Amino acid sequence: MWNGKQATGLRSTLAAVIRGEQIAARACEDSGCDVSELVQHAIREGCAGLLLRAVEAGGEEFDKAAMRSLRRAASLDGANALRVLHASQRVIAVLNGAGVPALVLKGVSLHAMVYDRPDLRPVSDLDLLVRPEKAERAAATLVALGCHRGMDLIHPEFFPRYYYEAEFLSPPPENLRIDLHVRPFRPPRYARLMPDDAMWKGADSVGRGDGRMLAPSPERMLIHLAAHAAFHGCSRLIWLYDLKAFLAVHGDRMDWELFLRLAGEWKLAGAVRSGIDEAESLFGGLVPARVRAALNEVSVSWADRLVLRSAPCEAGSPLRSVLVHLLTTPGTRWKLGYALVHVVPSREHLREAYSGRHFGWTFVAQLLRLMRHLRRLVQSLATLPRRWAVPALAKQGGGVRQADR
Repeated sequence: MWNGKQATGLRSTLAAVIRGEQIAARACEDSGCDVSELVQHAIREGCAGLLLRAVEAGGEEFDKAAMRSLRRAASLDGANALRVLHASQRVIAVLNGAGVPALVLKGVSLHAMVYDRPDLRPVSDLDLLVRPEKAERAAATLVALGCHRGMDLIHPEFFPRYYYEAEFLSPPPENLRIDLHVRPFRPPRYARLMPDDAMWKGADSVGRGDGRMLAPSPERMLIHLAAHAAFHGCSRLIWLYDLKAFLAVHGDRMDWELFLRLAGEWKLAGAVRSGIDEAESLFGGLVPARVRAALNEVSVSWADRLVLRSAPCEAGSPLRSVLVHLLTTPGTRWKLGYALVHVVPSREHLREAYSGRHFGWTFVAQLLRLMRHLRRLVQSLATLPRRWAVPALAKQGGGVRQADR
C-alpha cells in the first residue's frame, strides 16, 4: 500500500505520461518508481486505457507482465463500458416511454460526448437525473422493468425528500447498477439552493443513432464534473482527466459568462474552483485566464467551505456529516425533518445495525447505533488539530504547491 507522498508522486508521473510530456519508462526512472507500480496506480485511478494509449503512442513496450496487466485492465474497462452503454439505452427508452425524461450524468454521458474508445474511461453504473416530481414514477418503472432496490436508506422518506439518489440493480444478464438522482450533488445544501430545473435548461441530445440520450448543456456539465470531483476529494485521476477531455472537445462552444453566473448563483464557485485547480495542476491550463480570474474573485461562504471540506469524509463520519448538513442547509422545517429521520430510523434500517429480535431490540439497536456514531465523531475530532495544522504550516512556508493540493 502506498503512502500519501508515494501516491502523489505516482499520480504526477501518470499524468505526465498521459498528457504526452514523457514516455513512461523515462518518467518512471525520473520519479524513482518502477513500471509495475505505475501500471497498478493507473488501474486504481481508472486510467488503464489512457496509459495504454500513451504507451502505444510512444512506441514503448513494458515487460510482459506489466503489459499483460495493463492490457487486461483496459480490455475489462472497455467491455464493461460497452455493457453499461448498451443496457443504458434500454433503461432510458423504458423511462421515456413511461413519461419520465432523464438526463445522463458522468460516465455514460462522457462516453456519448467525449471519449471515442470504450476502454479510455471506465464506467460501472448508469447515473440518471430525473425531476423530483417524477421520482416515484421513475422508481415504479424501474421496479416494473425487473430492477430491485439496492442499499436501504435510513428511512423510507429519506429519498427523494432529503437524499439525492436511490440505487437500483437490474436483473441478469445486464446486472446494471442504476443511480437514480433527483438532484445532481450529494450535499443537501445545494438541493435547497439550486432550482429543480437547474441542470435541465439547454439540455443536449448526445450520442449516435438509436443510442441518443439527453445530457446537460456544456456549461452545466462542466460545473457538475468539477464540483463532483471536488466533493469526492479529487480522489480519482480519471475525474480530473474528464475535465481536460471534456474541454478539449467542447471548450470552443462554452458560454463562459453563463458558466460563471451559474456557478455563482448555485454557490458552487468554491467547489468548481477546487476541481479545476486540481485538474490544472496535473494537466496544465484548462480554462481561459479571464475565467480563472473571475472564479478567484468569487467570495465563498463559510458554509460552502465547510461542505467542501466535509463532503469527502462523509462515509467515514456519518454523524459529523449530519451535523454539517444541519448547519449549512437553509430552511428550519427542512432541518427539523432531516434531524427527525435520523433520530427515528426505520425498523428495516435498525435490523441492519443489530441482529437480535428480543423484547426491546429496537432500543438496543438505537443505543448501539448512537454509540458507534459518537465513537466515530470522537475519533474524527481527535485528529482535527493535526488535519488543520497541515494547511497552516504550508501557508507559513509559502503556500501549498499545486501538485500537492
